[in-house]
Amino acid sequence: MDNPQNHHNDTAVVESLARDTEHGAAYLSIRALEILRDRAQALAGEAPESAWEELRTLARQLLEARPTMVVLQNRINRVMHACREAETAASVEQEARRVIEQAAQADADAAQKAAGYIAGRRVFTLSRSGTVLAALRAADLPPSVIIAASEPGGEGVGEAEALAGEGFVVTLVADAAMASVLTEAHVDVVLLGADTVLRTGAVVNKVGTHVAALAAKQQRIPVYIVAAADKVSHADQVPLEQGAASVLYSGEALVEVLNPLFEVTPARFISGIITEFGILAPDDMRDLAYEMKALAAW
Repeated sequence: MDNPQNHHNDTAVVESLARDTEHGAAYLSIRALEILRDRAQALAGEAPESAWEELRTLARQLLEARPTMVVLQNRINRVMHACREAETAASVEQEARRVIEQAAQADADAAQKAAGYIAGRRVFTLSRSGTVLAALRAADLPPSVIIAASEPGGEGVGEAEALAGEGFVVTLVADAAMASVLTEAHVDVVLLGADTVLRTGAVVNKVGTHVAALAAKQQRIPVYIVAAADKVSHADQVPLEQGAASVLYSGEALVEVLNPLFEVTPARFISGIITEFGILAPDDMRDLAYEMKALAAW
């Protein structure tokens, strides 16, 4: 019989996934797959029916932990969809291992393709994206990088420190200065990650992305999103996370506080979406979205 302690451990690791603000969506999607894989391995000796139900429950918990991270949703769905007929812990473990390998390769391939667009150029970015970082590191000629601080959270500060420590020429700028920097700093290309790409081609990413893309469009600077195809959503919109109101205001006046962490940037401001399949236009997202919708049936 399964040890009740295992259920406690499941809850703890899912909660840690939900609270994680240190990593991007691609990393967290693979972490979720690892949680599912490890639980499937632990259930290998259990009755197939009960093991399958426990894994279904865990998969749902993982989906609910980060509802805005569509890449996590799609990758968990991919595993469970593939196992919907076998309905065994062994099939879930095997498929999770396969999808982890496939996901890591897709992220790496997208970054490698993006590297070709930024080699030796002056690149503007913001927030924290493991795929963007991989693209910068993979460029044949190191680009110089301008990074917005990316409040709330200030992820851009850590990115700037990391890249500077690796020898990149890095400029850190205040978020409020993004438009003026893109107007005056001779930026060649804007390269951003994405938490989600909607089927319309619009992009959900850290707040500030819309302003940066709008300013770049006005200056005729190309704006590329680098993201694995698993970040495409079949939905027209997804929930957007909010930051703590107290970060902006902790006084006693009757002030309504809006502190968004993510926002939607319209497709018309995006020059292209660089995936493991190469560069795609926003209009190409509908076919990928249809595929992702089918995976949700399990």
